[in-house]
Amino acid sequence: MPDLQNSFKINFGGSVGSAYPEPELEGVGSEWHTIWHDVTREGAKSFILKNIEGMNSSLVLYAQNPGGSLGWGILAGNCTGDAGTVTGNNSGIVPDNVSKFYWFTNRNTYANGAELIIDGFEPNSKWNIRFLASRATSDNRQASFKIDGLTKSVFVGNNTDTWVEFNNIDVGANGELSILISAADGFQYGYLNAMTLEKVEEGELYAPNVLATTNGPNKNKITVN
Repeated sequence: MPDLQNSFKINFGGSVGSAYPEPELEGVGSEWHTIWHDVTREGAKSFILKNIEGMNSSLVLYAQNPGGSLGWGILAGNCTGDAGTVTGNNSGIVPDNVSKFYWFTNRNTYANGAELIIDGFEPNSKWNIRFLASRATSDNRQASFKIDGLTKSVFVGNNTDTWVEFNNIDVGANGELSILISAADGFQYGYLNAMTLEKVEEGELYAPNVLATTNGPNKNKITVN
């Protein structure tokens, strides 16, 4: 059973032609920590992460300044959107109002992708980390995520059922994690709708770093580099 104090569900969004949704992200449970911020319009910011019990933790997420060498791409002056794929009945791997909203980058190389930094981890602890990247489109779009030298990519079009999954990630002696999000090589946009973090307890075994898939429309639309 996961340690609730060391389990996190985070969804990402920001004002897209309107204020924060009313009613407030209907259908999204209290276990989700919503980060509602447009980095390109509102600047770099840090966020104390709340665990799935709604309690503040030692973890701090830093959204990097887009003017830096590793920043969120700018399109029409913003980096947030509300065109993620929804099922209409919350039957995806996350609630519809989680998959609907996202941060995005139009940086299309791994070296120049958007960066998130999370620090405050227990030194040398290990974590399982998952990402949802989704956009309601039939276009051929592929997002990439890079942690600790390992890059994984997923097709984002109409994705409601596929996580990008990293297992047993060691945060090192400084207790810090760097995550790069980008469009995969040859593609234009990268997306981040949601992220989960779960500490690996001593003695627990997890599969090697692979992507969790289902038999849905995105089956096998996965690459690992």
